[in-house]
Amino acid sequence: MSHSEEILNKAQVLILSRLQERTSIEIPAIGVFRPIFHMEYILEGEEGRVLIPPHISLSYQPAEYLLDARHYTTLDPQPPNDYFTSDFTSNLSDLHGWDEGEVSLTLSTELKEVLEGLFKGRRVTLLGIGDLFVTEEVAGVLLLNFIPNPTLTQSLNAPFSVYSETKLRADIDFPEIEVRQNRPIDDVVLQYAIAQQLPAPVPAAETEIIPEVVPMVAPVQIEKKSGKARWLWLGLALVIIVGAYILYPKRQVRPPMAPIESPTVLEDTTVTDQPIAPLAPLDTIAVPKGGSLAAIAREYYDNALFWVYVYIANVDSIPDPDNLRPGQTLIVPPLEWYHLKSDPDEANKEAKAWATIILNRRFTSYEEQRPQLNIHP
Repeated sequence: MSHSEEILNKAQVLILSRLQERTSIEIPAIGVFRPIFHMEYILEGEEGRVLIPPHISLSYQPAEYLLDARHYTTLDPQPPNDYFTSDFTSNLSDLHGWDEGEVSLTLSTELKEVLEGLFKGRRVTLLGIGDLFVTEEVAGVLLLNFIPNPTLTQSLNAPFSVYSETKLRADIDFPEIEVRQNRPIDDVVLQYAIAQQLPAPVPAAETEIIPEVVPMVAPVQIEKKSGKARWLWLGLALVIIVGAYILYPKRQVRPPMAPIESPTVLEDTTVTDQPIAPLAPLDTIAVPKGGSLAAIAREYYDNALFWVYVYIANVDSIPDPDNLRPGQTLIVPPLEWYHLKSDPDEANKEAKAWATIILNRRFTSYEEQRPQLNIHP
């Protein structure tokens, strides 16, 4: 084993020990990894009720550097300002008596290779923490995916290994335990929308103004008349005008026409050019204890993925889509408000894209952000 490989192995051990202590790990070029403790809860689904024991999941908040689409579309992406924190490299150096400069160089080289592979579309493994890769489930929307290393997750949950998921009978109830209709988002593949930088507006091309060339006409030289000829011409014009007035037949003046009464028009009650009244909400509900957006969507739309539209309709009253307040009032919008695609697969893809934006706290406005998905009704 080379010295570089030894440094990388010991770095993985230090990362694991910190996560087991429920301490966050920050890698500036990648993001922040944080262990999350989950209390036991009851999962309700089509297969019945299942008691989920306490467990720890690994959450991930990517660095803004990874969510910049330019790094995935250029051959020479700009490197990050820092690869590892000085706190981590100094601790690793002090634990094993290594030179801190050598440790920092080894870790930086490893991260450079990880980022290079990720930006080129490969699935990469980060120091035993998990895998990162990019997908495009919806046209024009790049998603950064993170899957925690199963070995790492198993190690974090070693204290709870004696427990297992237990299916409950219908007559057994635990009122003190929370009831959920879906698993926490940290228990599945984490996806994050990569921000597409809008192209700068192209300035309008300046149109060359070509002046119209008007041919110049040489002025006509008018010969000046003598005073006697001028009076002769005026007299002739006066004779012509008087003669025309005498000889032209006088126009007969018609009497004014009586006003025509407008026919009575029956009012047509089927007017089609008036705007159609907007659809009313399907329902107004009070969230029950343990209620979730997915459960509401499953009940009203028969599709749990459409919880995003319940959230969008109530965005001002839902600070956290994963935690609804029991008793809070929500409206259930009709899906016609959102112009869903007729193809179920395409509609589900769009719902997943909205879920990624919402769960990453990047939702601002449906009208403004939908065109950026490149999904047209």
